[in-house]
Order: sequence, then C-alpha cells, then structure tokens
Amino acid sequence: MPNDQMKPRPPPRVSIFNLPLEIRHQIYDSLIEERVFTWPVPSVGFASISHWPPSPDVLDIHPQIAHEFRNHFYSTTNLRFTLGRAFRQWQYHDHPRISDGDAEYITKVEVMFIIGDKTLNSSVESLCLDLRRRVSYLCNLFSTMARLKVVVISWTDMTRSGLWDAKASILLGLGQLNTEATANIRKVQIVVGNVVVTDSDDRNRIIMTINSLMAGSDKMSVPY
Repeated sequence: MPNDQMKPRPPPRVSIFNLPLEIRHQIYDSLIEERVFTWPVPSVGFASISHWPPSPDVLDIHPQIAHEFRNHFYSTTNLRFTLGRAFRQWQYHDHPRISDGDAEYITKVEVMFIIGDKTLNSSVESLCLDLRRRVSYLCNLFSTMARLKVVVISWTDMTRSGLWDAKASILLGLGQLNTEATANIRKVQIVVGNVVVTDSDDRNRIIMTINSLMAGSDKMSVPY
C-alpha cells in the first residue's frame, strides 16, 4: 500500500458561510469591543458610538463578511450626535471614523441637545439660533443614510430660562427628515429619549414639542 494512502487525511475545512447566521453573529459579537469613542462632526457638534468599530483587517477578509459585520455592528451599537457648545471636556479619538460606505448600514441614531449654564458664552437665544443651523447640517448628513428608520431625541436643559418658542424651533428643524427633500429615506420614526430639565412642566413642554414632530413621521412615542 502506498505511503501516501496511509497518511491520515486532514479534517475538511468548514467555511464560515456554512454556519447559521446566528452563529456568525456570535462570532462578530466576540470581535466588537464595548468601548465609547467620540469624534467631531463639522458644523454639527460631535458624534459618539458605544462600541469600537470592526477592524479593517476583518472587513477585508471577504465582501460578504464585511457586509454582514457592518450590518450587525450598526444594529448593536448606539450612535449619538450631540449638539451643544461644551465640547472641550470631550476627548476625541484618532481611530478611523465611520466611513461614507457605512452610512447605508445605519438604521437608528440618537440626537442629544445640551443647553446648560456651562455652554452659554452668550444668550440662550443666540445658542438656539446656532443649534438650528446645526440641525440643518445634521439633517443633510442623515439624508445620506438611506436605511435610517429611527431618530431618538434627547434633551438636557438646566438653564431655567423658559424661551420655549426659541427652543421648540430647534427641534422642529428635524421635521426636514420627512419632507420631500429626503424622500429617499423611509419614513423616520421620532422617538422620545432621555429628557432632563429643571421641573416637570418644562419636561412636559419639550416632550409635547417632540411629539409634534411625529405628525410627519411614523408615529412612535415610547421611552428610549
């Protein structure tokens, strides 16, 4: 008998694509580190994400792995855009940012507005005007996210300043998400997130303003 026939055969290789999708998701989970990092977004504020993005080395293994991994990653992580003026205390990371190609995988984002005494180098009215401009830029950014379905709105205001008409105009700018200009996006659900204010009446007013945005969205008013 030839020697080569006596050698044990190596076990057959099993392709990762032969595994059930649920198992592949567990593998992807093991490669995702739960670690927050932040980066500046020009004309908006800054963005933060709750998990470290997948390594480019992993994404380069196979196009299908890259597609599945990105899809799973953005369904797992919390992507937040924060609009305010107190950004100096935040440490930005040098890790590669979310690439333009990732926009198609993003289905849910949180928008956090911060209006507090530490952010005010000028009047509340001036801050509101500035934030309205930032919202416009943010909506332009969201228009590139063709699969965006849910926008969670969170609000922190410790100024005791009233001026609800000016503040409401900031939030109403998000109504651009469901206009004809962004018809390439499916109807976006507006969700009430974490609302922190100085008294219950103010909290109710801001929630009512957020709810008014739902008239142009797939209505959804549940705590985030």
